[in-house]
Formats: sequence, structure tokens, C-alpha cells
Amino acid sequence: YFRENRIIHCKWGFHTLFKNVKQSDYTELHYVFKKYLGGDSAYYRYNHGERLLKPEQQDWINNLFKQYGYTDNLEFDGDKDVYDW
Repeated sequence: YFRENRIIHCKWGFHTLFKNVKQSDYTELHYVFKKYLGGDSAYYRYNHGERLLKPEQQDWINNLFKQYGYTDNLEFDGDKDVYDW
């Protein structure tokens, strides 16, 4: 009943991601993004580093931006290595 000590690379913050988004895409992209994270409150917590995005979530977000045609500068504001409990 023990779990392996595994370190994962988590990220947080969205200012850099949305920096180059066109105004015409911003509203819809932001809505889908918030809905995926669980609403305004969860979005705020992930954006300010109170919660950390796991690698699977990071991949989903990167794929979402790629669907809208954004492939450059897909970087989050911060990152942190944590144990995967």
C-alpha cells in the first residue's frame, strides 16, 4: 500500500500563454480554458500558483492553443517540481 516517490514537473500562470492571442479568439479560448479547469475560482488558483497544472493538463492546454493556431510561445508563467502523491 505504498506509492512510488515520483517527481512531476508542474506549471502555473497563464499571462504568457494569452499574451499573443488575438482579440477575436480571446473570449472563446478563455471560456473553453476556464471550463476545462472548473470555472472562475479554479482558473484563479491555477493562474496564481495556488494550484499546479499536472503534465496531462499542460498537454491539453497546449493542444487547445494549437487548435486555435497558436504554436509559438506556449509557455506558462512558472513551474515547480513536486512529488506526485
